[in-house]
Amino acid sequence: MTSDEHIEPVQMPLAYVGVDDAPIEFANQFAVQLGKDALILLVGQVAPPFVLGTADEQRDQLRNTPFVPVRILARYGITLAVSRELRDLLTRQIELYDKVKGTEVAE
Repeated sequence: MTSDEHIEPVQMPLAYVGVDDAPIEFANQFAVQLGKDALILLVGQVAPPFVLGTADEQRDQLRNTPFVPVRILARYGITLAVSRELRDLLTRQIELYDKVKGTEVAE
């Protein structure tokens, strides 16, 4: 084959392998950084600080806590095209969820 010949694209099905073996991580913190041609998506998990004692003791413990740590679960580099696909996929799934549940979930 010469370099000027065109190879026709072939569509191949995708199969998600090992889905049942992958842990489900609860993510409740997200940050996005803009790159040149992609978005960097930071996915994390935060839990409130564990405090003990009376209400006053708990309040003092919280006042002396400098920050609440976010445990990083993953960082993803996502092209703009894939970012748009993800946005559309999430939108469709949220709409389906609301339709099935019969109510909209409070944001």
